[in-house]
Amino acid sequence: MGSKGLERKVLIDSLIILISAGLLIFGIYWFSNDLKVATLEIVSLRSRIAQQSQGIESLVELRKMSGEAQIYSKQLDDILPPEDALLNYQTWLEGLAKIRQVKLEFSFSGQKVAPQANVAGSQAFILNLESNFDNIKKFLEDVESKSGKFVSSLDNINMTRLNPGIYRVSMQGKVFFK
Repeated sequence: MGSKGLERKVLIDSLIILISAGLLIFGIYWFSNDLKVATLEIVSLRSRIAQQSQGIESLVELRKMSGEAQIYSKQLDDILPPEDALLNYQTWLEGLAKIRQVKLEFSFSGQKVAPQANVAGSQAFILNLESNFDNIKKFLEDVESKSGKFVSSLDNINMTRLNPGIYRVSMQGKVFFK
């Protein structure tokens, strides 16, 4: 084997080493891309599993609370009067106004919302009061806190002074029913 044979052998061995190194680099590059994709999939799956676990925990908590919610729903249903009992609302307000020495003007405004499965119905009304400030304040406190028969909300309150010590309060509100 002469120097040409040795050169040829070195050249072939060098080519084999270079081709092997190239294949190795290509293999590492290809494997690293697959590894990145697999890593991203694993991270995505872990995130989805965490969300589903949290959702399951929330569902378990809601199921625990559903019994308690049914109790409160029943109590609320017991508190709300039927729609025909709203006819007594004006009479009840007039009785409070008489006790608190407040001049009262009351009318239902016709904006009725019918009750639905989980939502109480409501009937809008307009209320005008006239008296001194303390009497009006006590009347409104009674409406808000001492009504065992009715649940109502008072909105859009407007107060004007008519004479020294005498005020007129105009407001809109809603009374709720089942």
